[in-house]
Amino acid sequence: MANLIDIQIRSAKPKEKDDKLTDGSGLYLLMKTDGTKLWRYNFRYHGKAKTMAFGRYPEVSAKLARERHTAARQQLANDVDPMAPRKADKLVARVDLEATFEVVAREMWAKKQKNGNAQGYVEEVLEKLEKDVFPWIGTRPLRHIDDAEIYAILNRVETRAAETARR
Repeated sequence: MANLIDIQIRSAKPKEKDDKLTDGSGLYLLMKTDGTKLWRYNFRYHGKAKTMAFGRYPEVSAKLARERHTAARQQLANDVDPMAPRKADKLVARVDLEATFEVVAREMWAKKQKNGNAQGYVEEVLEKLEKDVFPWIGTRPLRHIDDAEIYAILNRVETRAAETARR
């Protein structure tokens, strides 16, 4: 299966157009015009053509690219999209960026205001959150906030305003 050797990869020079050095079974080294060498794998999943990236040479050696290629082929043989975990990881990362405590709290209180809560009440609650909560956990993804952090915030607020902490 493996027909590219390290000396071929190292000595390959960029051309005027992107070029492919095939390694077999859909795995190839994409030679960019700027000299970048990238491992790629072309495959079909449920009739749709896809390309999976394995990394840049020399950071990803031919041996490692072949191992990743073999793993992807095994997933395909089991009727599993080898790119699905990457997509899920990207989705989780994007949600983490978008779903910080402050963003979610502001959205929630905006909905409460639309649903008939008094504007003064909503502004009062947001003011307290801006003062007591957002500076500590406002930029953190919801999934990464634990109970101890909430208790620490409540204890800090309780020393100054016990009724606010209770609420």
